[in-house]
Amino acid sequence: MTPPNKGNVFVAETEEEALQLSIVNSQLTNNNAKLTRDNDVLDTWFSSGLWPMEVFNGISNPNNEELKYYYPTSVLVTGQDIIFFWVARMVMAGLEYEKTIPFHDVYFTGMVRDKQGRK
Repeated sequence: MTPPNKGNVFVAETEEEALQLSIVNSQLTNNNAKLTRDNDVLDTWFSSGLWPMEVFNGISNPNNEELKYYYPTSVLVTGQDIIFFWVARMVMAGLEYEKTIPFHDVYFTGMVRDKQGRK
């Protein structure tokens, strides 16, 4: 018999909240509910600085014509809530690896929020 939580994904702000979601969703009790973290996850905040390496198959090759053509780009479109987490890291990584800022302008989109101000 397959355990009720096998293959299910529960996302919450805390591990305790995820456990409660799993219990409510599968009618489990605390005694037989078990959550595991996915070990194959690259931290998104860290990975934001890696995008040119992945997109252009590395950035250390000076003969990489795609990199020369597309990097740096002109505009990054993003939400204002990730300025430090993504935008700053992308700039720092660009300066470190390519000695240039990866984009020249940042366009911030609007943020949809509920009555309590949550995204």
